[in-house]
Amino acid sequence: MSKISDAFEAAKALEKKIAEKLAADKAAKAAAEKAAAEKAAKAKADKLAADKAASMQATADKARAAAAKAEQEAAVKAKALEEKAAATKAAKAKADKEIADKAAAEKAAREKSDKIAKDKADKVAADKAAADKAAADKTAAEKKVRDDAAAKARTDAAEAKAKRDADLKAAMEKNAKDAAAKKEATAAARVKRDAELAAKAAARKETAELAAKERGALKAGAAIGGTVAAGVGAGALLGGSGNGTGDGVDGTGGGNVPPPIDTDGDGIPDNIDATPNGEPKTNPDTSTDTSTTTSTTTVESGGNGTSGGPDVMLPDGDGGVTETEVTPKVTPEIIPDNSPVDVPPGGGPDVPKGNDYADALAMLRLIFEQYGLGDLAGTIESLLKSGKSANESLMILKYDKSVNKETGQAWNSAYSNRFAGNVARVNNGLNALSEAQYMALEDSYAETLKSYGITSMLSSDRKTNEARFATYIAGDISATEFADRIKTVEDRVINANPETLSALKQFYPELTDKDLVAYFLDPKEVLPVLKQKTTAAEIGGAALGQGLTADVTTATDLAKYGVDLAGARAGYANVAEVLPTSGKLSNIYQEAGIDYTQKTGEEEFMKNNVTAAEQRKRLKSMERAKFMGDSGVSSQAGSLNRSIQGAF
Repeated sequence: MSKISDAFEAAKALEKKIAEKLAADKAAKAAAEKAAAEKAAKAKADKLAADKAASMQATADKARAAAAKAEQEAAVKAKALEEKAAATKAAKAKADKEIADKAAAEKAAREKSDKIAKDKADKVAADKAAADKAAADKTAAEKKVRDDAAAKARTDAAEAKAKRDADLKAAMEKNAKDAAAKKEATAAARVKRDAELAAKAAARKETAELAAKERGALKAGAAIGGTVAAGVGAGALLGGSGNGTGDGVDGTGGGNVPPPIDTDGDGIPDNIDATPNGEPKTNPDTSTDTSTTTSTTTVESGGNGTSGGPDVMLPDGDGGVTETEVTPKVTPEIIPDNSPVDVPPGGGPDVPKGNDYADALAMLRLIFEQYGLGDLAGTIESLLKSGKSANESLMILKYDKSVNKETGQAWNSAYSNRFAGNVARVNNGLNALSEAQYMALEDSYAETLKSYGITSMLSSDRKTNEARFATYIAGDISATEFADRIKTVEDRVINANPETLSALKQFYPELTDKDLVAYFLDPKEVLPVLKQKTTAAEIGGAALGQGLTADVTTATDLAKYGVDLAGARAGYANVAEVLPTSGKLSNIYQEAGIDYTQKTGEEEFMKNNVTAAEQRKRLKSMERAKFMGDSGVSSQAGSLNRSIQGAF
């Protein structure tokens, strides 16, 4: 065990010695390397120092050479600057002359342009004045023609109305006279007939008394044996003669009494008849059909004796005679008058009070014929015959909505259709017009259309015109407003510049030449709006006339602003003049942010917009500045400054 330990220690000592030896060798080597490195570094440092000294010498030599050269170049450059300054002065003088010449040329060009513009404006103004004068003369001439035609139409209408009034008055006076004469004749006939009836009654009474006396005599003869002829007494009493035997009460058996003489066969003996020869007993008025009293007699059997001789006819007596008296019936004459009657001034005639059939029928027929409802004559007659008074019949035909069983329509259907405008007015919350006002309004519409030559809106059929006019009356279009609407469409659209009509059709494509007037008469289009649309069309037409564009929004806006036709013509003439140049400058100087368009021109020249005017002035100023810059002054001055900068 000890040997192993000794060996281990010996080995360990040996290892230590080896390590020390290696460390000594390494240290010696390191010292040698360090010495070699220091020697090499010193040699290198010496070489660098020598190279630097040589370089510094060379740099100094070069610097001296450069300084000499720079001095020489400075002298040359100074001379060049002097020469360039002289050239710049000459160039400036030349530029100043060019600027002056260009300014003078520009001024001359402006003056020439201003003169051309002024001449053009003067020509436009002169042309416009001439055109306006021609248009005014044409309008005045056309207005005079229309006024003359309207005056003539009014005169003719007044004369015709006066004639109708006179004819109507004469007819009414004649009807009144005829009615009075008829009443007088009827009264006289009644008096005469009453007298005749009274005479007949007296005659019948006297005849009855004579018959009674005769029967008394016959009875007396029978009582004493029948030997006395019963007819003797009666014959004597009647102025006749006869004989026979009686049979008691009726005296039958051989009596031969001749009847009294009755020439006219009216049952009254001639000796007591007021009219024994059959003179007329009826009303002599040929216009009245009078049925006089008639008597019907019935002869009973008996009392005629063996010889068969007839008994005396005894009305209402005991001899078996009966009489029926028919009450006289007077049928009035219906006046035949189917001619149309015009409305008198102030409306139809008043319906007379009472229920005189002929007068009521004539008056009601006259009223409804004035309305153009003459075909109601049969209905009027039916109402009167049913016992209705004239006023009741009038109210029924005007206002009764119940159904007439004979026609299957409302009683007032014809009247409501005739005055349909009034029905619509009431439904719209307006007051109804009187018939006279209604028809006067219809006449005014027709006269206005005729005066402007618009015959296409008038028909030969009365009902067609009534239906058309009912629409205007329902829309509360007065005669003045109707004429104003017609004047607007005729003078400012149809007979104006074609550009105005083109603009109107462009703005409102639904319009055509055919329905243009109807559009202006449509009650749904109120007159102020129609006039504003017309002004907008005139403004649009002025734009189209200058070769510009037109749209309804802009034109309507300008119309609302207060621009009229004259203002639009002048404004668009200016816009058309400046727009090409100003629009071109807007494209050139886009950096300025100015877009001068037709809209800008409208703002400047028709609304006096200051901003729009300033934009156009700025574009002109920018163009003028560019024109001056192109002369070369600014670029040369800039080059000079850059050349001089840093030289001194």
